[in-house]
Amino acid sequence: MNTLVKKITLSLVSMLLLAQAYAQNEVDHLGLAALLISDGNLNRAEAIFKQIETPDENGESIKLDYPQYHMLKGLLAFKQGNYEMAEIQYELSIEQGQEDKLIYIYLAQVHYAMNEYQLSLNDIENAAEVGDAMASVYSLKAQCHWQLNNLDQAWLALDQGAQQFPTETRFQRQKIYYLIEKGLYQSAITIAQEYLAKQESVAGSGLEKEYVALGRALRESGQSDLAIKVLEKAKLMFPDELAISTELAHGYLKQEKLLTASDIFYQASIQQPKLAADTAELYRQAGRLYRALNINSEIIDQKSKMKQRLAILVELGDFESVAAMDDALNRLGLYDNQDILYAHAYALYRTGDFQQSRLQLSQLTRGDLFRKATELRSAMEKCENEKWQCY
Repeated sequence: MNTLVKKITLSLVSMLLLAQAYAQNEVDHLGLAALLISDGNLNRAEAIFKQIETPDENGESIKLDYPQYHMLKGLLAFKQGNYEMAEIQYELSIEQGQEDKLIYIYLAQVHYAMNEYQLSLNDIENAAEVGDAMASVYSLKAQCHWQLNNLDQAWLALDQGAQQFPTETRFQRQKIYYLIEKGLYQSAITIAQEYLAKQESVAGSGLEKEYVALGRALRESGQSDLAIKVLEKAKLMFPDELAISTELAHGYLKQEKLLTASDIFYQASIQQPKLAADTAELYRQAGRLYRALNINSEIIDQKSKMKQRLAILVELGDFESVAAMDDALNRLGLYDNQDILYAHAYALYRTGDFQQSRLQLSQLTRGDLFRKATELRSAMEKCENEKWQCY
């Protein structure tokens, strides 16, 4: 589900729970259903609706506020990802006389999720002052216009939102990503610098996450140079922030600067040992095989460690060490991997253990490796017949 729509949903559920109380029966059931939906207990909420819909022993059903009932049923369906059912329930709520214009914001969410952007805009207009009072609705309105390629209208919606809610940062952030999407990178950076400068003075503003998101957006748009500039500045400000380091490394990877990326990953792996495997792999790709082998020893997951260690040792041509890994590979079940089985068989061939090599080659079933195995058997036979050609 779109992040913007999720945020609006949470806000609207909270408003719904503060609505005017109904008759006692309705509060007992619909109020409980609303609370369960708000807390994410969707299965329990569904059970409440089944209870509501089941007549008692006298064949009588619970008296309901049907507009509210259908609204909540729609909200449940929406949170379950059943957008078509949510749309039906919301429209039934309106048909039953729903007076709360919040229903149109719910419909706007559904239509946005269904890629019905014009319908979503119509819903927002029908919500009138209820939508005008919610910052998230301006963002949704802008996004609908953007999806419809009404770029000026999208920008206008963000300007209106910023004017109505001057302390909200979402509108400026949204503008930045729109500019990046349209390839207006320098304009995006200009607005981003103003935005980030304001955020620096706000304690607990999550500024480091903003830098990461901006850097990633630039990198994914092909602007790795700009991404690196943004993230290098962020790294100076937040030297211990792991997400900044890893995103910066990806920026250098985009530029094929493997060694620089490897060094950044290594520093990050000191904080987060789980990154050791990625760090070793980058050093391997950069040709620093002994460095890769050293870092490989720090990997916690034994299967990942052995698989990578084998690959590094093969590249180093250390076939004796590869051949000696037999017990470890067998114990970890890594011979189920046909590539590993072939690599070990090849190492046995290179160390002269033809009998064991043939035994492992006989277990290969994959077409491409089966052909390689045939060639390797021929090479071993040649070595046995004309040893001077092999040693």
